[in-house]
This record gives sequence, structure tokens and C-alpha cells, in this order.
Amino acid sequence: MTQPTETPPPPQKDEFHTGAAMIFGGFLTVVALGLLLLLMNVEWTWEYWGGTNADKSGVLRNVILIIGGPLTLGFLGWRSFSAHRQANYANDQRRISISGLQVDRYQKGAQLLESGEMALRVAGVLTLRELVRTDRDDTLAMVRPLLASFLRAPTPPFQDRIRPLVEVEPEYIYRRKLEQEADILEALEALAASTEDDEVFARKTPLPAINLREAFLPQINLRNANICRWDFTGSTLPLSSFFQALAAHARFVKADLERANFMKAMLFGADFSRADLRSALFYGADVSSAHLQARYWDGWYIGDSWAWIDQIPMMPDGVEYPGILYAPGPSNRHREEHYLARTRGYPKHATRVRDGISSHHALP
Repeated sequence: MTQPTETPPPPQKDEFHTGAAMIFGGFLTVVALGLLLLLMNVEWTWEYWGGTNADKSGVLRNVILIIGGPLTLGFLGWRSFSAHRQANYANDQRRISISGLQVDRYQKGAQLLESGEMALRVAGVLTLRELVRTDRDDTLAMVRPLLASFLRAPTPPFQDRIRPLVEVEPEYIYRRKLEQEADILEALEALAASTEDDEVFARKTPLPAINLREAFLPQINLRNANICRWDFTGSTLPLSSFFQALAAHARFVKADLERANFMKAMLFGADFSRADLRSALFYGADVSSAHLQARYWDGWYIGDSWAWIDQIPMMPDGVEYPGILYAPGPSNRHREEHYLARTRGYPKHATRVRDGISSHHALP
């Protein structure tokens, strides 16, 4: 028969009591002073401390100062330490309170995005955008994926009204001017505003990608928007405007970009592999290091785009890049000046090495 094993008592916590520590420290200080005085053969007489005609009140005052000085300094140190701990505790409570409020606002904004009413969805987008504005560092990583998911999902009533017509008649979106819903426009604007331009032109750290794969967003307006590293793979974006947009390293793989406007856009390193670029405009667009192996080419006015001579974009087999080429200058000076100045369009001070073909030339 096995005997029951005794449960060991829980370990006791070692707690630091500031008051007890200060009293014990004061006692040790007095003891140390007493021992010091004994070692120095101090006599406890008025004549020793104050001379023949000793002022007893002055002697007493000096002795009290000798003993009370260290105790007073210790007390002041304890008060300072205690105030510092209280301030840290108050700051921690404030951060916890702010974090809780941010989570509540985030949840409220997410719930509003699921509403069937337009005004509530717009309110949800604006709530999330304000959340990023007030505390960018802690909320940006949460808000951007949520807004991107909102744009990818079927958004009533635009999707319900337009998509069935496009499935029956694909040319519908090319013959009609579509008015995007306010919630879509607000979400796109909020996403575009979530990245500072300085982060793009400094080209220091890669920006987090925004997933808009398979999105149905025909005729969207992203003029002057910051869409660097956005992923539009397989998206439907015909007749959309990317005029002067910052789209460095954006992905448009297999995207429908027929008649899209990329005039003066920054497309450094963008990927247009197998995209539909029929009649897309690229006047003054920076396509340096871009992947331009598009699926459809007829009518693509690529001749007025430009690139740095050492960063010529990748073209389909057998096709030479026909755009304008510029020299980056000694030690890349002109290239750095162009990006640091946040200039859109052609470089102002770089030397043109080669002119492009006519803007109305169609590639095979």
C-alpha cells in the first residue's frame, strides 16, 4: 500500500517592504556612527564637543545633525524612489487604458464594415483611419489588412449591381462611367494615406504589402496615391487612374489594366507579368527595374515611359525596351537627387541617353 505523498507547501514570495527596509537602514546607520565614534575614542562630554565654555544647545544641535543627516538623506531617497515607482505605475495604467480603448475602437470599426448600410460602412472606415492617425505605430499593422480584406470582399451594393452585368457583357465597364461607392473610395484613400511618402523615397526598409488580390475595382481613382507594394494580382482594374501614383514594387500580375492611366507614375520594380495592358498610358512613368512581360500589348503607349540605363525593365522575349533612357550620373548623383526631391515624371537634371519611340507606336 503506497503512502500518500505530502504536497510541498507553495513557495513563499520574497516581497520587498520599503518602510521596513528604511527603518532597518536607519538603525544600521546609527549603529555604524556609534561604532565609528567609539573607535575614535570620542568622549561624551560637553568640553570635548564644545570646548571649555561650551554652548550646550549648539553642541546638541551638531550631534543631532550628525546623526539625523544620513537618516534625512535616506528618507529623501526613499521618497524619490517611491515617487518614481508611482509614476511608472501610473504610466503603465495609462498605456493599458489607451490600449483597451484602441481595441474597442478597432472592434467597433470592424463591426461597422459589416453593416448593410452605406453610412455605417463609411463610418467604420473613418473610425479605422482616425485610429491609425492617432497611434500609427501600434495600430497600422491591424488596420491595413482589415481594410484590404474589406476591399477584396463583395461590397454591396456596387458588387451586386455591376458584377453580374460584367459577367454577362464583359464590355459593360468600358462603355459606362461607373461611380464607385463611398465606402470603397474611403477605404482606398485610407489605405493610400497609411504610408508616408518619405518611407517610399528613402528606399530604406521594405514596406508591408497590402493584399488586394482578385479585387473587383474597375475605374478606381488612385491619382497621386501611395500604393507601393500593393498586390493587385488577378484584380479587375480597367479604366483605372494611377496618375502620378507611387507604385514602387507593386504587383499587377495577371491584372486587367486595359486603358488604365499610369502617366508620371513611379513604377520602380513593379511587376506587370501576364497583365492586360491594352491601350494603357505610361507617359512619363518611371518603369526602372519593372517586369513588363505583359500578356496583351497592342496599343500600349510604352515609348514615352522612361528608365535608368542601368535598370532597364524586363521585356518579353524578342522585344527591346523602346522607352527613354537616362544616365544616373556620377556616383548615382542624378538618380538620388530625383528620388530625394520626390519628383514625378521625367528626371529634370539627368542626361538623356536615348529617346523613346513614338507614343502611338504599338508593340507587336
